[in-house]
Amino acid sequence: MIRSRYFLGSMIRSQYRTFGMSRSHLIEDRLQQSGNLKFGTNFEMKRGVKSTSKKAPKLGPTDNFEKEARIRESFAAWSMPKKGEVDEETIQKTRRVQRFESPVNFWIPPVQLQFETRPELVFNLSAMLWAPPAGVFQELPFHVYRTVKGQRLPVYTEYMARKSQIYTQIRRFRGDLTPLKREMSIVCNGKEITEHKGYLEVNGDFQIELMYWLTSLGF
Repeated sequence: MIRSRYFLGSMIRSQYRTFGMSRSHLIEDRLQQSGNLKFGTNFEMKRGVKSTSKKAPKLGPTDNFEKEARIRESFAAWSMPKKGEVDEETIQKTRRVQRFESPVNFWIPPVQLQFETRPELVFNLSAMLWAPPAGVFQELPFHVYRTVKGQRLPVYTEYMARKSQIYTQIRRFRGDLTPLKREMSIVCNGKEITEHKGYLEVNGDFQIELMYWLTSLGF
């Protein structure tokens, strides 16, 4: 009578749950009963029977002398380039590296400004539009303070409506806001300045113009 594999598997699972035997031992017992188990299988290896087959011994790091000789000959002609042999001009040409040139910042102040500015201070700005404060040389009704970290001018841009609208803000100011808003509107091409709690806002991207203007005032 030939039993199907599904029936044999169900019997093995039932005995596994009943007697608590390991699954591999149950399968081995079934194969021994059917006469299909051969010596030297994995089941005998698990039960502690040593296999008669011998593995080839592993070679050590110095056993294969021919391979080491070939590797040594392949690296014999190679050496690190010396410092005097390196040509800096050829490296710059092959890598297509361009030397950094500091940008030239130039700003013409509007004529309608009430307070005097020094446009020559804009030339000292770096690529990040930063320069140390030159100092205010005149009495102004307002004052703009720099940030504590980095000593940067408090001019920021904010994007709204999925970056379809951009606004420029000035913070950290003290004094009379009326002349500050008037001068700021002239720098921003006559745009209306909106006053909020802690900052002044203008519609548009005027960050560079406002930083030029504040730098020329000495802030």
